[in-house]
Order: sequence, then C-alpha cells, then structure tokens
Amino acid sequence: MNSLDTNVLISALDEEAPGHDSAFALYRRLFNEPEGWVLADQVLFELYRALRNPKIFRSPLDPKTALEVVEELRNRSHARCAAYETRQWKELTRLLEQNVERKGLLLFDAVLAVTLKAAGVKRFYTRNVKDFEAFGCFEAVDPPDVPETG
Repeated sequence: MNSLDTNVLISALDEEAPGHDSAFALYRRLFNEPEGWVLADQVLFELYRALRNPKIFRSPLDPKTALEVVEELRNRSHARCAAYETRQWKELTRLLEQNVERKGLLLFDAVLAVTLKAAGVKRFYTRNVKDFEAFGCFEAVDPPDVPETG
C-alpha cells in the first residue's frame, strides 16, 4: 500500500510548485490504481487548511472549493481511508519516547505514521523523508525519486 503526504498533494495541485510533475504523476496513480492507496484523514484535514492559506498555496481557494477538492480525493479516488484510532496509543507513545530529541511537528508526524502503518502502508511519498524515516513504520520516498508510470 502507498500513501501521500500533504506536501505532495499541494505540489500535485499547484502547477507552478517545485516537483509538480512527479507529484502529479503520483496523484494520477492514486486515481488510476486506487486499490493500492490509502489516504489518511489527517492529510486531508491538512490539505483543506493549506488550500486556503496564501502562504502555502499560491492561489488559495475559497472554503467551498477547497472542500470539493478534499471530497474528490476522499470519495472519488476510491482509495482506502484511514484515521487515527485510540488502539494505536501505545505505538504512538513508543514513537514519541524514541524521538524525544526531535523538534517541530513530531506529534503530528508520529500520529500520521502510526495511522498509516496500521492501515498497511509500506511506501509513503513525502517531501519530508527524514521526518518519517526515524519512525521506521514504512519506506519514506521523495517523489522526484519516483519514475512516472501509468
């Protein structure tokens, strides 16, 4: 199973963003091969916020349009959806304890990592490979390293 980070989706949806071509290739694969993909609700929440933020998305969207983009991904891609579940608490706290020296968005990255691991994700496409490698939950891959297929 594969999954995408918010930063890859932003690049896929912004034609002027660095790495757009490789990110968009993955976006197309998500829709063309949905049985091999998982989308985390957390990523979709982050995407909604990013699509409306002029500091993140070059041409911010109004709330209705941003929600339509998110709903298209969640419902029309036919990818499997995943959300954090309280049964993952023990794994989450283990990751946090093992990475106490890290700063930044550790908690949110760890929640996403345990959520995707529980959903069977083996490869996670992200611009922040180093943020996820330390968790050891799956292979973290930067999309420019991915050849375009399908």
